[in-house]
Amino acid sequence: AISAGGRNGYDVEDEGMILQPILPWWGLVLLFAPFVGFVGWQLLRSSTKQLRWQWLRRAFIVLLAIVMSVRPSLPGASSNNGNALLDVFFVVDTTVSMSAEDYNDGKQRIEGVRDDVKQIAKELAGARFSLITFNNATSVELPLTSDTTALSSAVDTTAIQIIIYGTGSSIDAPVERTRVELERISQKSPGRGRVVFYLGDGEQTTNDAPGSFAALQPLISGGAVLGYGSESGGRMYDVLYDGTRQVIKDYTTNTYPVVPDALSYINEDNLRTVAGQMGVPYYHRSAPGDITSMTKEINIGDIIDDSREVEVYNDIYWLFASILVGFIAVDVWHAARTYRSLRTVQKRGRLR
Repeated sequence: AISAGGRNGYDVEDEGMILQPILPWWGLVLLFAPFVGFVGWQLLRSSTKQLRWQWLRRAFIVLLAIVMSVRPSLPGASSNNGNALLDVFFVVDTTVSMSAEDYNDGKQRIEGVRDDVKQIAKELAGARFSLITFNNATSVELPLTSDTTALSSAVDTTAIQIIIYGTGSSIDAPVERTRVELERISQKSPGRGRVVFYLGDGEQTTNDAPGSFAALQPLISGGAVLGYGSESGGRMYDVLYDGTRQVIKDYTTNTYPVVPDALSYINEDNLRTVAGQMGVPYYHRSAPGDITSMTKEINIGDIIDDSREVEVYNDIYWLFASILVGFIAVDVWHAARTYRSLRTVQKRGRLR
């Protein structure tokens, strides 16, 4: 028996499983009803055993797709339900310098950002998350959601700015947009805690001095500034329209025909200033590692103090996805064999 009112979806008996459908139930019915009807009709009108097996196999494909769409989930680790009253904003630098390869023995800085965002989200499971990126412009890539899968997908697909579109970067670019988002949420949900994680390298390439982040401090309950890069610097890469990468050169040296590679350096002074203005700690991130101490320092008062332990659920749709791939592979193989047989028959007909 399935009953509405589960933590994030629908409870199934007492086994602990819940369903978290990707669409409302009526949406799933509208989406899959034509496929179920067509496959069922073909199965009923199949005149041979071979055809019945063929359409039965396709019926299983549709069934597996339906099961994946309702997102069955099993209990995982426990989480503090105070997080359910917490809004977490990740403000991520996507300027060209974040492609510099001086993180964790030659990896790009943005890779460290992606890993840390996911780890923080895991530690604060149950909270709502938003992703804000900035380069020349600032945009909300992901509005507030408790779906960590959506957050993971959004941060994985976050792209570094193409250099031809760059006009110089300023670390304070996201202040105004972030302030607007924080004020909007504080007015809409005044009882919720709000934290901001700023992730970048602190490099200021415009001629203007960076503006202050102090306007954010009264709107947040905590957070952190995470810095990426090294004092020795790292080479940067630009991605061309055909997907290839090329090293960015430093043409300001006027050393033709041999032009040195452009290097980007972390500016920890700028990052510490940002942290001070926001009233949050600063951490230098040179490699993946435990971020528990970072999340424990978040001060959201009674929201965490008065909370209790609840279960976090993990999607298991991927188990059905692997079976679905197998069924599709078999169906494609049979279709290809049928096509080859038809081609052989056609060739023999022409020869006659």
